[in-house]
Amino acid sequence: MELATKYTVYRLYGAEDNPLYVGCTKRLKTRLHQHAKSKEWWPEVAEVVSETFASAEDAADAEQKQVRELSPRYNVTPRYRDSRATRGRSEFFVPAPGAAVLDAAKVDMTALRDLREDQAYSVRELADMAGISRTTLWKLETTGGKAHPRTIRKLAEALEVKPRDIIKRTR
Repeated sequence: MELATKYTVYRLYGAEDNPLYVGCTKRLKTRLHQHAKSKEWWPEVAEVVSETFASAEDAADAEQKQVRELSPRYNVTPRYRDSRATRGRSEFFVPAPGAAVLDAAKVDMTALRDLREDQAYSVRELADMAGISRTTLWKLETTGGKAHPRTIRKLAEALEVKPRDIIKRTR
């Protein structure tokens, strides 16, 4: 069992030291296992380099700086950073050159839950099929929060519906 007392910023490199991905986590082994299961680019990873930080804020700042400096191939950079590490101090930042900038979409929590239940999937089963965490799915079903477009596509594919079927329509 991993202890979750330190914050780790990790960099994944491919052949010839080309940067593939930069991330931040409290549980490095678990996060790498998730990448191995869900990322089609995982076989390209040749090296993992990590450093630990005492605070979430320091780790988030280091991650953001490394994404800007390295321009990793598979990072998708959001317009705003509002994670637990930076809550209360959301700041605009310039995406890494060539990084995709995508807006989150509001999930229709009732439609998502109904589709899952109609197909007799548990939260665990659907989350595993979609390659997302159970916590993420649970939060989307109970709060109808915003989700990254990639998460919406994964859920739609697992449920064999179109992404628009689980996005909340604004009127």
